[in-house]
Amino acid sequence: MVGRFRRSGRGVRARFDPLQRNLLLSRFDQLRRLLETAGADQPMPPVDADPLEALVGGAGSTAPFEDPALARLFPAAYADPQAAAEFRRFTQDDLRLGKIANAIAARDQLAAAEDGRVVLDLPAAEAWLSALNDLRLGLGARLDVTEETERELDDLDPEAPRSAELLEYFWLGYVLETLVEALAGSGRGSD
Repeated sequence: MVGRFRRSGRGVRARFDPLQRNLLLSRFDQLRRLLETAGADQPMPPVDADPLEALVGGAGSTAPFEDPALARLFPAAYADPQAAAEFRRFTQDDLRLGKIANAIAARDQLAAAEDGRVVLDLPAAEAWLSALNDLRLGLGARLDVTEETERELDDLDPEAPRSAELLEYFWLGYVLETLVEALAGSGRGSD
């Protein structure tokens, strides 16, 4: 089936039709650009920052993101705002760079598969898992998806402004689910 991951002797594989392939390529590019610009509006660390902090990467941003997609991709690690800010300061830049690397890896692998067929080894599958999950989380945040949103599918008007994005959101969930199942060697995603 098109757009579904399956287990194979060399890892996991999937075939995406041209529309699905182009959609994913575009979304991986958008995710990369969003992540690359994340924090651009955040204040830079002071010039006289602690040299040890600069050495270990502790000069990152401490403010939570206002963009709903970025806020979902980088949630607060602690309920306490000060503890959450400290955690962000020491981890957010590395997390962001890892997410960018995963989006680029997934995009490049799909771009190289001109026929839309990808075969992923474990490291590539992990990059895809992360990138697909980030795409779905970001889109879900922008669409304000809730538990009630799934019920919208039954009565979805194809002309409604958010119908295409909702269908994309649920399709991304399906693709992600088949990748997880293929990696686990169970369910719909295995051969």
